Amino acid sequence: MAALLTLLAIVAGGVVGLTNGGRIDRILEYRPQLWQALAGGLFLQLVIRVAGLDGSLAVVLEIISALALLAFTVSNVRLGGMVLVVAGLSLNLIPTVINWGMPTSRDALVTADIISASDRGTVKLEGARHVATDDDTLTWLGETIALPTGQVISFGDTLLQFGYLFVTASLIRGRV
Repeated sequence: MAALLTLLAIVAGGVVGLTNGGRIDRILEYRPQLWQALAGGLFLQLVIRVAGLDGSLAVVLEIISALALLAFTVSNVRLGGMVLVVAGLSLNLIPTVINWGMPTSRDALVTADIISASDRGTVKLEGARHVATDDDTLTWLGETIALPTGQVISFGDTLLQFGYLFVTASLIRGRV
């Protein structure tokens, strides 16, 4: 998932929340349930990225991270927008578990200028991602959306971004 998109979604949620009567200090009033699962899931994501992990270890850590983040989001589902985060995480977890890694469309990688069209050799992707093959199932849930920013995201990632926007706006507006 693209960190820039997440930052933009949070900023947009902040703008929406502030323009609809919210205040930044309301974020501090929120006491989330199971915050430890959020911290653990985010920590595992950081470990995968910073250590440059890939292969089976990255997939295992990605699945554990997703389960921890799902536990957090489900326990806080009453917060506006959190249901979209639950859906996005779930839609990303399903193909990751079934295909032992997130299948990524070769065409989307070419469109996003991550690889060249003539690159037919083995393409190594970061983390728990791999180029989709004929053996993969539910590839339409994988990373198939090419962005002009040189990134490829999934439908689940799209739901996550909207969820982050609405969660941020809800927190700022005090709708918890």
